[in-house]
Amino acid sequence: MRSDGAGQTRLTNNAADDYAPSWSPDGSRLVFSSNRDGDYEIYSISADGGAPTKLTNNTGFDDIEPAWSPDMQKVVFSTDRRGQFELFVMNADGSAAGLLLETNPLVAARYPNWAPDGSKIVYELWTPYAGGWTNPGVFVINPNGTGFEQLSQNMGQYDELPQFSADGTKILFDSDWEDPDPADDSPEFDVYVFSNAGGDHGANLTNSPGLDIDPDWQPIPAFPLVDARFSIFNGDIVWLFNAAITKGCSAERFCPDAPVTRGQMAAFLARALDLPAASADYFSDDESSIFEGDINRLAEAGITSGCGGGKYCPEATITREQMAAYLDRALDLPATVTDFFSDDEASPFQANINRVAAAGITKGCSLTTYCPLLTVTRGQMAAFLHRAFG
Repeated sequence: MRSDGAGQTRLTNNAADDYAPSWSPDGSRLVFSSNRDGDYEIYSISADGGAPTKLTNNTGFDDIEPAWSPDMQKVVFSTDRRGQFELFVMNADGSAAGLLLETNPLVAARYPNWAPDGSKIVYELWTPYAGGWTNPGVFVINPNGTGFEQLSQNMGQYDELPQFSADGTKILFDSDWEDPDPADDSPEFDVYVFSNAGGDHGANLTNSPGLDIDPDWQPIPAFPLVDARFSIFNGDIVWLFNAAITKGCSAERFCPDAPVTRGQMAAFLARALDLPAASADYFSDDESSIFEGDINRLAEAGITSGCGGGKYCPEATITREQMAAYLDRALDLPATVTDFFSDDEASPFQANINRVAAAGITKGCSLTTYCPLLTVTRGQMAAFLHRAFG
């Protein structure tokens, strides 16, 4: 599904358990564990669905918790095919599976994950103590089976489900390290992080009385406004950001489906035109607006006269006809004798709409209509501004 929960697509459909999916680095496939054939085996499936490919086949044993290598050539997984759970590595097509980490019958290696550069594999390891089990700690090993190393200084607590950061410098995991009463029936798990060299128990990132478990890192995106990729206006939003006309609605979002306010419109145009600071305060209702400076720049440039009565109405949303007027004045577009649309005859901004259409900035909401009263979204505004200034 998309990160906002929309577009959910069912990839598997059977009465068995399909769990622990792991994306291929290029986002085209997933590997996962399933007991659809009786015991757990590892399968690969396209991100678009279709028939999964069975990668392992070891009747009577469980191959679980696979993770793709960064170069997509290998898959590491946990398996009990030799008794206790150990780490194996195989080619991405399931061939040449081989032992990575040998454990004795009282040791179990689980939940492996690769470092971003492929140089290490981090995992949780359960180790024997006085004939029984200790709780798991965080360990790393090289993909060739050398370099076995304990990172978390486990003293009887759970340190589990480790994940490398996108730059490979830190490891995230959950732990009951600071549970005030580990023996009670209400365990307290929090999220911790330490450097990839380990050495201490790391920094406590969360502190709640419940279970904070199974953490994961946000990848470092090539483009910081991560919701733009799901918009039909992605290219326009990327241009707008690179042109320093927008910083987004937050550090990592553009909010393409949100309506554009008059205050935001002023900021877009003031940056696009690189307008100088204004010498006067033109409106009485924008004192608390973060866009007051941009609004005054637009007023001084003759692009806006406000919403009437000495006010600007910075929180009001922009309609398509108002947007046409802003862009027409900002670009000082020439007049045109062509009437492009059939539904703007009653609009006071008909001339502005026709000028914007003649300049190729809009094609309307259909071949013959403009929909002058519809609200403009931030994604649509990115497209308008890209055509106008790009």
